[in-house]
Amino acid sequence: MKKIVAVVALAVSLPLGAQEFSMSAEDIAAMQKRAKEAEACMAKIDQAHLLELQAEGEQKLSEITALCNAGKRNEAQASAVGYGKSVMADPVMKELQACLGLMNMVVPQATWAELDREDTPTHVCDL
Repeated sequence: MKKIVAVVALAVSLPLGAQEFSMSAEDIAAMQKRAKEAEACMAKIDQAHLLELQAEGEQKLSEITALCNAGKRNEAQASAVGYGKSVMADPVMKELQACLGLMNMVVPQATWAELDREDTPTHVCDL
């Protein structure tokens, strides 16, 4: 969880170095409040299950890469779409989405819908 908070803090600080960035005290207080709410939300998530999802994802990525490398693009695409939909339907992932939503950070579910379209210009083997 500390890693996620650190990433959020880093993401918020990046624009500061690139340009003049002004926020009111109210904006800063609201951002800090959302960060604390997100941290409290993340603390409730089953971390062991998140680690399982991560391991499964790494395995699935290897399988999809192997399919792509073997020229089995359609099979790779179908596998990626099916896996993506199943992960996004996982209750723990839904909790994570809700927590990230507190910081206006979400995993776009439209990505899976885009990959699932027959006329999509996007292919998992080309990502």
